[in-house]
Amino acid sequence: VIHASPVAVLVGGLRTLLSLLVGLLIGGTAGVGRRWLDLQLTRLMDLMACFPTLILAPALAAPATRPGLASLVAAIGLTRWSGMARFFRAEVFRQRGLPYIDSARASGAGRPRLVLRHFLPNSLGPILVTAAFSVGHAILLESGMSFLGVGVPAGTASWGGNLAEAQKADVPGWWMVLFPSLELFLTVLACNL
Repeated sequence: VIHASPVAVLVGGLRTLLSLLVGLLIGGTAGVGRRWLDLQLTRLMDLMACFPTLILAPALAAPATRPGLASLVAAIGLTRWSGMARFFRAEVFRQRGLPYIDSARASGAGRPRLVLRHFLPNSLGPILVTAAFSVGHAILLESGMSFLGVGVPAGTASWGGNLAEAQKADVPGWWMVLFPSLELFLTVLACNL
């Protein structure tokens, strides 16, 4: 259980960082882009939100030549960026009519400068809160995928893998289920709080 803690936190943190980067890039581009680009990127966000992660992430991780934590993080991160992109796009739309954006435009600021110097810093508080919830969600996803046998590679400690081993044990003990579940619960609760 203790050896699984760094794996869960690493997967949760890196997945959140990857989905944050992709989501901010696509959401910011949609927010400041032309109407046709915004429409296309919004449709892409809708499409990505339709697929269940427990089906799409293993399908993305399967072709990896050397399955490991990197392919798992990439698979989960590339399937769960749409919520962050949608959130940042909405923040950009909310801020577009504010006076400081008009002042920045009047001073000659282009779209990339508007996103990096004005929209992103003024959206950072809500984005970080959303990212904290995302870490807990990623830890739950990793544990669920490991429980199903499509998560971390065999031999790597994982709370989901511990629960799967407890289910397959010839003589299951209550401690085999309680401690990984309790650690998972407390970690996700800490991320959410």
